[in-house]
Amino acid sequence: MTPKEICHELQIPEQTFYQWRVKHAGPRAHRIGRHLRISLTDFNAWLATTEDPLV
Repeated sequence: MTPKEICHELQIPEQTFYQWRVKHAGPRAHRIGRHLRISLTDFNAWLATTEDPLV
């Protein structure tokens, strides 16, 4: 997935995604050439860690 696809899925601005990257708070990403990609497996694993237990 691209950062743009992640942001669309989460309905967040791209700036938020890149701020998470700086803070090491977002999903694991891989640089392929000059492109940043996030595997669907890594995205889903990260998303599972952000679940609110009270919901």
